[in-house]
Amino acid sequence: MRLLRMGHSDKTHDSHPMVACEGSALRIVEPPVEPSTAPRAWVPTFVEPASAEAPKPLVSVKAEIRAKRLGAWNVEDDRYAATVAAPDSSPAAMIAALAKACAGIADFQRAGAEGDQLILQISLHS
Repeated sequence: MRLLRMGHSDKTHDSHPMVACEGSALRIVEPPVEPSTAPRAWVPTFVEPASAEAPKPLVSVKAEIRAKRLGAWNVEDDRYAATVAAPDSSPAAMIAALAKACAGIADFQRAGAEGDQLILQISLHS
């Protein structure tokens, strides 16, 4: 039996298959599997089944806020409108979503002077 290498003739391509000549027939001979490329043992991983209940979609809430600041010598009257996403249409969830959205607005972080009044009118529509 005579073996012929298929592909390049240099020594860097030892993983290419070889052709064995047996009489007038040719047979492809695969090279031996190297330990680094040998298949690894499969370790099963168990995954908990997903709950039958699909996650609920968020509720879109339209919020309108009117903020009046009554100072000693001035009055500020600002209006804001936004659409926020709440987990459900309960008042607590809508107010929590609105509070989270307002946390990054500088006007809502500013404290008034002592004795100033703040009047907030909030309308929420889901």
